[in-house]
Amino acid sequence: MKMKKILILYATTDGQTKLICQKIKKILEEIFIIDFHSVESVNEDLSLIEKNFESVIIGASIRYGKHSDDLYNFIKNNTDFLEGIDNAFFSVNVVARKPNKNTPDTNPYIKKFLALSKWNPKKVAVFAGKVDYPQYRFIDKFMIRLIMWITKGPTDTSKTYEFTDWDKVEEFAYEIKKNAS
Repeated sequence: MKMKKILILYATTDGQTKLICQKIKKILEEIFIIDFHSVESVNEDLSLIEKNFESVIIGASIRYGKHSDDLYNFIKNNTDFLEGIDNAFFSVNVVARKPNKNTPDTNPYIKKFLALSKWNPKKVAVFAGKVDYPQYRFIDKFMIRLIMWITKGPTDTSKTYEFTDWDKVEEFAYEIKKNAS
């Protein structure tokens, strides 16, 4: 039996999106051949993408209210590729820690992404991210703390706060696995 090939791409700011993609990869590689790259590296070297994938999964983080330019450039330059195969997209943002903003229909960054990218992924998800104050540069620490204060989130800059629901990530991966096999 020929194994299906899946491309997993990530656009991460602080590494949480890459960790989520690695978790998805671990679940899917049991029965699929996985190519795993950052969106940035693929934009720099398009030869990293073979066009014989059956599926693509893209995960992207938010920083200061927007997804990366690398993500939008990749989508713009590869729309035919994305539209021609099975695909999924997920966003990682701390706003998704709130129960009323943790689904694709309720998350403002998913809505904004879909409008700006003009891509309609077949499967869309959103996962809460992580606030890692000790790792941030001074200005990021200050700005993220201000945003957290405004949105009633954690503001102790000596701590790390992980909001990712790993069970939800696993459910996403297992659903893709079930639908693709």
